[in-house]
Amino acid sequence: MNIFIKSVLIKAATPFSPLLKKFPNIIWKIRYCKDYKKFPNLKKPQSFMEKILWLSLYSDTSMWSKLADKYRVREYVIDRCGEQNLWYIQFSYRNRL
Repeated sequence: MNIFIKSVLIKAATPFSPLLKKFPNIIWKIRYCKDYKKFPNLKKPQSFMEKILWLSLYSDTSMWSKLADKYRVREYVIDRCGEQNLWYIQFSYRNRL
């Protein structure tokens, strides 16, 4: 890789760059290029990391933390589908620290 291009990629990919606020999608693409030595194909993603990058850039990620928690997702399923679609909870653990 050309030294000039490499220096531009490193400078543009720093978290303190003013470009980050204006062009967050471009910064993520530059970071991907820096890590994997190729540009991401976001029109038709093939690799797992390209698909994760596409999801984080173009999909609604506000619900991901709620849907990752098995107890909070139960509330979501009850609101959307009803309680008849849920399994019985076999075990629940509470940390008593």
